Amino acid sequence: MSVYTPEQMEMFYRMRVKRNNAKRGKVKANSGRRYPLDRMKGKSVAFVLLDGERFTGVIEEITRYEVLVNCLGTKRLVFKHAIKYIESKEV
Repeated sequence: MSVYTPEQMEMFYRMRVKRNNAKRGKVKANSGRRYPLDRMKGKSVAFVLLDGERFTGVIEEITRYEVLVNCLGTKRLVFKHAIKYIESKEV
């Protein structure tokens, strides 16, 4: 007879639930994932980075770790961890 630790039992339980949900079609794709910045997509915003740099641009695309900004005709890829805060230009 095998003895399992509580951590192993929890891992087996989570795997079983995940497998059963996948069989029932309850698992959703990550393509529909929403981020808090999604409401600012397509709007003109001002970014202030942690190093003090300021620039304005239009948010084009948002991923898990990055924001793609169109800034004066050039595209800038900004890591979310480098952003201090964002100011919305539209009222």
